[in-house]
Amino acid sequence: ENIIGYVVMLMDVTTVVEEERRKEEIIRDLSGPVLTVWDNTLVIPILGIVDKNRFNIILNKLLKQCEIENAENVIIDFVGIKKWNKEIPSQINEMISSLDFMGIQCYLVGINPELARSLASERKMFKVPIFRTTKAAIKHIISLN
Repeated sequence: ENIIGYVVMLMDVTTVVEEERRKEEIIRDLSGPVLTVWDNTLVIPILGIVDKNRFNIILNKLLKQCEIENAENVIIDFVGIKKWNKEIPSQINEMISSLDFMGIQCYLVGINPELARSLASERKMFKVPIFRTTKAAIKHIISLN
């Protein structure tokens, strides 16, 4: 009977590990869905809680999608951020710089008052257009064409 108990316990642990792995895959898939909204224009809504690991997943996914879709414009939408770490200003800067090196124009939208204060206190000035909404950024991009 002891052996059977151990086998059952091992199966339970294996099931828990598999479930955790599935959750991580779902989080990776849902982290920063990249949407095509106009010719060569992508939007990436940043949703939920952003930590360093999740930010890296989002950035890698975005850069790959930009290459695949031959993107010229990327709108980064922060309206869905629930919580961020104090590294968010440098992470935003890294994202903007990475896109700039690829020749992609970046637009920031949906910066709420709390994030605005955090960015202002860090004295981060991003040399990219900032709009209140994604719709306003898309209208601007369309007007340039």
